Order: sequence, then C-alpha cells, then structure tokens
Amino acid sequence: MHEILVDMAGSQIIKILALLIIADVMFGVLKALKERKFISEIGINGIIRKTAIIVCIVVVFIFDCLIDLDLTMLLPDFISNVLPEIGVCEIFGVTLAVFELESIIANFKAIGVPFPTAIGEKIHELSQKFEKGDK
Repeated sequence: MHEILVDMAGSQIIKILALLIIADVMFGVLKALKERKFISEIGINGIIRKTAIIVCIVVVFIFDCLIDLDLTMLLPDFISNVLPEIGVCEIFGVTLAVFELESIIANFKAIGVPFPTAIGEKIHELSQKFEKGDK
C-alpha cells in the first residue's frame, strides 16, 4: 500500500488535478465574496463534487496499479509517441481536469478576470464532447 501512495504522490495527472481543484475552490470563494452570496447549499454541493472527484481519481489510480492496463494503443500516434503509457487514471484525470478548467473559467468571468474567449470556447466544446459524446 505504501508503494501505491508513493506512486500516487508522483503522478503528474493527480498533481495537476489537485492544483485545479484548489484553484477552483479559491476562485469559487472569490466569486461568492464578490457577489456577496455565501449559499451553504452551493458550497456543500461543491464540496461533495470535489470529494467525489478525489475519490474517483484515487480509486482509478489504484485500479491502474492493480490491473496495469495500458491504453496507449487506443490513442493517435502523435499522443502515444509523447506519452509512454496511458492508463485509465490518465484518461479519467484529463476528463476531470477539463471540467475543472471549465468551472475555473466560469468563476473568472464572474469575478471579472479577463480570459481569452477562444480558449474558453475550446474548453467548453471539449467538455461537451466528454459529457455527451462526439456525435
């Protein structure tokens, strides 16, 4: 178990996801301060969602360690040439990171932080593809 925790601490996707979660919470608090709206129901729902994301990524990471499934062959060559091994954790992590980025951008807009519209639209398109599938 200690080895899994050490591997988890070294995982880049988990570090990125943790940073995005922290940033989203901080910008959410700033948004609530700016709007003078501290609604406990929204805060509790956010905490539940963040906890679910953390539990999901930990469970998937442990699953990856136990099964050692490599999904690199399912990806285009330009990605598999850059990333030596991609497991279920990386795929879940990237998907969850996109949703966190979309939430951060929404909070940016609400507090008046300028953000490039084109990038925000691309992230929104990507999150919609993840959520609804690419039809």
